[in-house]
Amino acid sequence: KNMNLSRIIFSGLAVSAVLFAATFNMTSALLAGQTAEIAKKSCAAELNLPAKVCNCIGLRSETELNENQQKFFIAAITDDKQKQLALRSTLTPDEMIKVATFMSKSPQQCARQ
Repeated sequence: KNMNLSRIIFSGLAVSAVLFAATFNMTSALLAGQTAEIAKKSCAAELNLPAKVCNCIGLRSETELNENQQKFFIAAITDDKQKQLALRSTLTPDEMIKVATFMSKSPQQCARQ
């Protein structure tokens, strides 16, 4: 159990590192109800976390992050570097901190549910 928690913590930290390295400018139409689905698929594929944890992260991303934060989150988890700087000018420092906090803590929080 400690090994799984360590893996989840490490995964959250890895996602946070990607968050600061990548940005993305996605249309609003894509976000309408799709952030959770993208998050679930990327979580399962990239982080190898249990489906329950990935589903939780996906659903929480849509309720806890605003539209621009969701765009940034998607960029980070899909590692799309084509539009790296698109959102840096649209997110406030507080919004960036909230996304980073979400990405580092949500795997752990979802695993405990």
